[in-house]
Amino acid sequence: ASDGLVPDGRDAALVPFNCKVSKKGEPDRWEKQAQYMPMCRGIVTKMQQSQNCREIGVNLVYQNDKFHYAETEKGTEFHHT
Repeated sequence: ASDGLVPDGRDAALVPFNCKVSKKGEPDRWEKQAQYMPMCRGIVTKMQQSQNCREIGVNLVYQNDKFHYAETEKGTEFHHT
């Protein structure tokens, strides 16, 4: 891939998608086609290699979770309520 990540299932992956390949007016015809997709680990790797990234963090929020998030002078505030 042009971003330098290897599709190894950790940094990036080749993911199959059903793609419609028939032309307008023809019966629907679908093919499985692989699409390159960077994964979380690969994105973090690229960020760490960047001169512009100082810090990386993550907080998980699930559907229907209630939480508070704010950027303050002391840093990031995040907590579930």
